[in-house]
Order: sequence, then structure tokens, then C-alpha cells
Amino acid sequence: MATQKKQFKSLSSAETATLLREIADSLEGKNSGVASASLYPVVCCQFKYLGIEIKQKDDTHFQFKIRSKAPNRTAEPSHSSADFCEKTKQDEKPKYKKLKKQMKNEFKKIHESLSLNTFPDGDLVDSFIKNSNIMISFKNHGDTYYKPYQSACERFFAAIQTQDLLEAKAAYQELNQIKADCHRKFK
Repeated sequence: MATQKKQFKSLSSAETATLLREIADSLEGKNSGVASASLYPVVCCQFKYLGIEIKQKDDTHFQFKIRSKAPNRTAEPSHSSADFCEKTKQDEKPKYKKLKKQMKNEFKKIHESLSLNTFPDGDLVDSFIKNSNIMISFKNHGDTYYKPYQSACERFFAAIQTQDLLEAKAAYQELNQIKADCHRKFK
């Protein structure tokens, strides 16, 4: 079954123009298929339906609403926020222990960046989100923690995209607490 997504965001005039240009470029294959990774990630490389609604809030801000419906997928999901909930087929997953080791490394590097009041590298964040998505698709490894973990990941990713350092730190702390609670119970 195809996954349906809805996203809402308030953007400035310049951000709206940039996002629309990047969506057009993405549809023409001029970039990676993800528009505006720094502002508002939109996956444009594969969709069954993509609806964009823009409402002017005032002279300098717009309410941007995107609705998308992804086609049925058999490949590994995208690492973007828009595709965060996509699941990977069991046989395409890396080994759980290898994945957890990589995530431990990523978690440490993210912590180091935030501790220095800087944003983590975009590739690091993308990899962390992708690996988190894969991790929560494993059964019997703390399933009860997956939904709050996924929500915290989405808040963390959104904070990084909007360059909100305080919110990124808060979401990271929430992720850390969920991870600690899960590991205490299941390790």
C-alpha cells in the first residue's frame, strides 16, 4: 500500500521561491531527488501524487502545505523526513548489531556537535535518520519504544532543517532518554 504524507511549514518569501525552484530541478533530475534539504525536505524522485498548496500569511511569509502519496516500494526507503516511516524489506536490512554500532558512532558525533553549539553535518544527520528508520523496522528489539523514538527523530530532523539549535538539543536529549530506557529494558 502506498504511504500518504502531509507536511505543513511556514516559510519566508525567499525560502518559498528557493523550495519551488528546487522542486522543479528535482523533477527534472537536476539534483538528488530531494528538494530543499536545508529548508523543507520534499522527496520528488518518486511519487504517485504530489499536491502543493501555498497560502500567503502576510507580505513576507507563506503557509506551505505538501501532500504526497508514494508508490508501492520494494527498495530501501529514502533517508528524508518525508519518507521517515517507509519500511525496508527484511532481507535488505543490515545486520542489527552492525547497524547499532554505526548508530552509536553517529549518536556520539551528533552529541559532540551539539555540545559545541554547532549543527551536526548534514550527511551525518541523513545517515542517522536513515539508520533510525531501519532500526525501528526490526521486530522484538524494543518495539514499544519505536513510536516515541520516531517522533523524537522527526522533531530532531525538523529542528536541524529550521536551524533551531535549542530544539535540536531538546530532541536529541529526548532521543538519548528513549535510547537509555530501551537499552535498560532490552539489553
